[in-house]
Amino acid sequence: MKSLVRGHGHALGTGVIKSSIEDFQVTEQYEFEPTGSGEHLLLWIEKRGANTGWVANQFANFLGLRHFDVSYCGKKDRHAVTRQWISCWLPTNETPDLDELNIEGVEVLKTTRHLKKLRRGEHSANHFDLMVRQLEVTDRQALAARLESIKTDGVPNYFGPQRFGREGQNYHKACELIADPELRSRRKLDRKQKDIYVSALRSWLFNDCLVREVEADNWSDDDDLWVYGLSPHRDIDLPAVDDEYRDAAEFIEAIGVKAHQRAKRMLPSDMSWQFQDDSLQLSFTLPVGAYATTLLEEVLEIKDAQL
Repeated sequence: MKSLVRGHGHALGTGVIKSSIEDFQVTEQYEFEPTGSGEHLLLWIEKRGANTGWVANQFANFLGLRHFDVSYCGKKDRHAVTRQWISCWLPTNETPDLDELNIEGVEVLKTTRHLKKLRRGEHSANHFDLMVRQLEVTDRQALAARLESIKTDGVPNYFGPQRFGREGQNYHKACELIADPELRSRRKLDRKQKDIYVSALRSWLFNDCLVREVEADNWSDDDDLWVYGLSPHRDIDLPAVDDEYRDAAEFIEAIGVKAHQRAKRMLPSDMSWQFQDDSLQLSFTLPVGAYATTLLEEVLEIKDAQL
């Protein structure tokens, strides 16, 4: 993949995120309201330093449920304070006694009932409250002007580094799958692992395509780009990939993954900021699938203290 190109120009300084868990806070937002009745118990939780999937499994174990009877809309960052609904299938309508619940880093803030199981991606947005520390910027007025431009015009909607795993390991594992057909058939590589690797591969191709749009100054409209896969309709021609990724494209086609569209531009809402000594505090809301780190990198060279 080409180096990611910023839509608003070079970075204006440097900063560090996730110096502490409280420095990175995420709250899911929803278009639906809980119905107040139904077979599913909704738990509004706040978690600190815990993986969402692991937390869901702990609820399943505590309530004596199958793991797929506990669900959530989005996986949230482990190194953060995050708030979201968890749904548990309890058709008896009895509310379990949660006094004995003891999941490290997790607090249940409220409970209610709902008619339906929560589905992945069902939330409408994520709200972020972030602190960038060790801020080194020579011109804070220029930084504030950059943030104003982002508030109005958005940023290129790149997939963030989380998508590719630590040091891009998920993408590199996908490349190993392409190069070694025998590896793809090994039972120890389960479907979930393969899905993660293929998702990283497709995201890599998308970012590469979006770089070309940014270089051509053609990213800031409301058009979509294709996340590579089989054409969903016969009359749609997907954009060609560079020759260096031809093997990757053929692999994606061979396993039957359908292409889908993703916006070129990510536009934040409810965005505000303020400087605090050597720190920058930011608050904004992003649509589902967008990355806060992508927005931050449009302004600064960011170091993640947890990496």
